[in-house]
Amino acid sequence: MIKLFLFALVLVLGFTSTSFSQNSSGLNQPLISQNKPDKPDKSNKALVEGKVAFIDLQTLDTNILEIKKQYDKVQQEFQASFNELKNLDEQLVKLQEELKSNALNEKIYRDKLNLFQTLKKNLDIKAEYYKQSSQARLEQYLAPIRDKVFKSLQVYAKQKGIIAVFSLPDSNNLIFYDDSNNITEDFIKDYNLHSLEK
Repeated sequence: MIKLFLFALVLVLGFTSTSFSQNSSGLNQPLISQNKPDKPDKSNKALVEGKVAFIDLQTLDTNILEIKKQYDKVQQEFQASFNELKNLDEQLVKLQEELKSNALNEKIYRDKLNLFQTLKKNLDIKAEYYKQSSQARLEQYLAPIRDKVFKSLQVYAKQKGIIAVFSLPDSNNLIFYDDSNNITEDFIKDYNLHSLEK
């Protein structure tokens, strides 16, 4: 059933809508101030000579080990709920097939149809509830990690001489960029390595 598929998809793929892309204090913020000094100085010269880079936030979600662990944690916590939805879904599929039979008399058909509608309504309500609950739990776990990743990205950018990082694939008005300026994979390797060392 559609509701069950969407719920499983949310758990498996990682709630990207609740991750970095919606974090108002996260990676979408520029790494440097947008205020220009009244007079050019050495810091302004550094900005002109610095590099601009791009990073794929969705790839961060699925490849940073600390984040993946939280997805697995939430999926484990809600496994019983997922099994409950799966059971309801299987009942609906079975009833749907039975309703196609021409051998049913009117009363049996009506009873099975009522049962189907009741189970479907129950599935819809529970799927929505579990979806919201699991998203809230994941957000709770991811909030401190997002802040940590953002701070690490600032340090990484400074070390690499990068003055601004734009998010992919949703950078506004982006027409073209050189893929050599995509720091996603390198930053993920750097972050995961330092996380294992701690």
